[in-house]
Amino acid sequence: MVNKKKILALCLVAFMFLGAMMLLQGCDKQGGTKENLTFTTEYQAVLMTNGQYFFGKMEKAGSAYPVLRNVYYVRQQMDPVTKEMKSTIFKRSMEPYSPSMMYINANSIALIEPVSQDSKVAQLIKQAETQNMGMLPPPSGPVKK
Repeated sequence: MVNKKKILALCLVAFMFLGAMMLLQGCDKQGGTKENLTFTTEYQAVLMTNGQYFFGKMEKAGSAYPVLRNVYYVRQQMDPVTKEMKSTIFKRSMEPYSPSMMYINANSIALIEPVSQDSKVAQLIKQAETQNMGMLPPPSGPVKK
């Protein structure tokens, strides 16, 4: 009778151990895809889990901390004359601390999409590069008093 209880307890512990191992096997490490992601377009759109979009050249996309270079983002601005909202593209390197790249925690990336060469975003980036529109720092947000 005692041996049956010990055997039953041992089987239960072994079953729980195997179940835990199976659960842990399915858990991926932080950004731990071993895939070597490649892109066919010059720029990629990166949607962050907080809703922000960044556009740039993605490197090491399958790693825990992918790198985004030549980074742009779009900001809504009100035209002071017409009072209309318009989208303007800014280069992150023009921020006060002049970042040349972004290391992004892969867990913060919702998706990565290609930016088509004939898209409006690609046209705005090319225009910013050729006309040095990205040379002006982005406007600061509203000042709170």
